[in-house]
Amino acid sequence: MQWVRWLLIVLTLVTSATMTSPTSYATPSPHLVLSHIQAGGVGDVTREFVALYNNSDNSIDVTGWCIQNGSGAMIGCIDGSVSLRAMVEVHGYVTIASASFSAQFNYQPDVVLRTLNQSSGSIATGTDKIGIIDSVGVLVDEFGWSSSLSAGSVWQRQTVPGQPLQKLDTDLGTDFIKAASWTIPQSGVYEQEIVVDVCDNLAGLQTGLPVGYLYDETGSCQIDSCLNLAGLQLSIPDGMTANEAGACTMYDACLNLDGIQSAVPEGATQSVAGDCVTPLVPLVITELLPNVSGSDIGNEYIELYNPSSQRVELGRYLLKIGMNADKTYSFPSGLSIDGGRYLAVSNSILPFTLVNTSSKVTLTGLDESIVSETAAYTEPKDDMAWALIDGVWLYTNQPTPNDANHASEESSEIEAVAVVPTPCSTGKYRSEETGRCRNIPVESVLAACKLGQYRSEETNRCRNLVAASILKPCRDDQYRSEETNRCRNIATAVSQLTPCKEGQERSEETNRCRNAVKTVPAAAFAIQPVKDGAKTFVGWWALGGVTLLALGYAGWEWRREVVAAVQKMGSFLTRGK
Repeated sequence: MQWVRWLLIVLTLVTSATMTSPTSYATPSPHLVLSHIQAGGVGDVTREFVALYNNSDNSIDVTGWCIQNGSGAMIGCIDGSVSLRAMVEVHGYVTIASASFSAQFNYQPDVVLRTLNQSSGSIATGTDKIGIIDSVGVLVDEFGWSSSLSAGSVWQRQTVPGQPLQKLDTDLGTDFIKAASWTIPQSGVYEQEIVVDVCDNLAGLQTGLPVGYLYDETGSCQIDSCLNLAGLQLSIPDGMTANEAGACTMYDACLNLDGIQSAVPEGATQSVAGDCVTPLVPLVITELLPNVSGSDIGNEYIELYNPSSQRVELGRYLLKIGMNADKTYSFPSGLSIDGGRYLAVSNSILPFTLVNTSSKVTLTGLDESIVSETAAYTEPKDDMAWALIDGVWLYTNQPTPNDANHASEESSEIEAVAVVPTPCSTGKYRSEETGRCRNIPVESVLAACKLGQYRSEETNRCRNLVAASILKPCRDDQYRSEETNRCRNIATAVSQLTPCKEGQERSEETNRCRNAVKTVPAAAFAIQPVKDGAKTFVGWWALGGVTLLALGYAGWEWRREVVAAVQKMGSFLTRGK
């Protein structure tokens, strides 16, 4: 009876296989699927192309969707924003092409495919895989291959006559065939403008973040009190002050003085503009001795006159020497001039130098406001003083340090010079406020854009001209965007977004509803029940036969034990009566 045991084992295995094998594959629900994949062109492995197809009966928002290769690298993503969505029309295509592919066919794709390697491209011809990743990172569709694809050929999804492209075999890969001759599909992508209120806490519709506002931690729009500081400042920090432009700085009582002045200096007043002005006694520069015969040290001097009746401390004044006031000198502490007196300051007290060619001297306050200024002298002779006599600067052979000035003894030596400022050098102009020469601002000039580019009016940057390729006409309710060259729906104002469903949340990046917690990506197709077929019916009959045969065999093997048990049962029942 050994053959009976082997028969039972074989029949059991056949029945189990018949019961567990599915009779058909479940067809996934319509969605965005891969339709064309070219891994490289003839003579150029970087000539790559991928097309996606919308096989649903509704337009799909594909903003932020990407394609990735077998190594997981994102090689093409669809741009968009919260208020400008990229949509693919019903039964329309999304096209992704490399730069070399676009150049060969003068083709304008929806997305420029990223070339990872100039020698091998981004898609391998021999073994690779392409997947579609939606905006929340879920794998929507993928296709992998291990047989080589010749240059210029494509993997193309098979079609069913009269039906849109569908996934028929799920993961077996027989949906795709190699095609050496194929037609580049036209783009079905258009843009949908959505006006969104980005500041729910402000009155009215805010399509963009208002100037001077930033988002707080809750996403509300708040006024930034310090535009020059990083982050949102709801109020001016302690110890700082904000100007009219919204910039916050440490409080400075004198904006016109170097450094931070925590208080107005003694004797000074603060103007409306925030400058500190010190009322200075109008001292006058009256005499210079720039060219001394012999040693200059200790012999050159600058004479000042105090026309007031009060004593004046010189620590609140500065001496500036040079045609452009290049060198500045501070007076020694404690140096002063009595009222109505002259003071000759030599270069032994201040380490200045009066050149023998051409120069001038300027007296200013600490705020650099001009108090007095000489006319420029030129080529002074030895021991000739440059003096202010009767309101006119002239040379005199009678130097009078610490005393009133005198004209030369010989009139022929007197050379009158009107007090006229020396012209500024090339590239400078004289300030009406300070009387000093300043650099003329140079207006920057933008470099011209390259051939095939134009300058954007919005960003002021150079952009590539969009090649006029095969463009599909827009629908009646659409228009073509001049910026992106895509079809765009007429803007629909949406002042309030529809609340998300229970268990969902709104993404801050895309402004779309998504599941709050999502641990396992959703399947690309719905689960369908497996129907019983003819094989299943035969399996049940086979199982019943095997069971009966097993029972018969067991009865034969244990026939003696069964007979004995029946006899004992009969004896027991007989004794009971």
